[in-house]
Amino acid sequence: MRDTTTVESADGTVDIDHQHPDFIADRHGRYRELRARCPVVYNTAYGGFWLVTDYESVAAVARDNE
Repeated sequence: MRDTTTVESADGTVDIDHQHPDFIADRHGRYRELRARCPVVYNTAYGGFWLVTDYESVAAVARDNE
């Protein structure tokens, strides 16, 4: 099992194990922190994926997915 530490790099990517029990136990706090710091971030965990954490950004992605 991976560590739950969020590792941020200078290029705006993070490494978050969102399936780790420690992350799940405080998921609302962790997502709140991400929204405050950077609502759209690339997570390098699990092969990499974009993590969109606020309503405005989700709506923008839904309107323009290019």
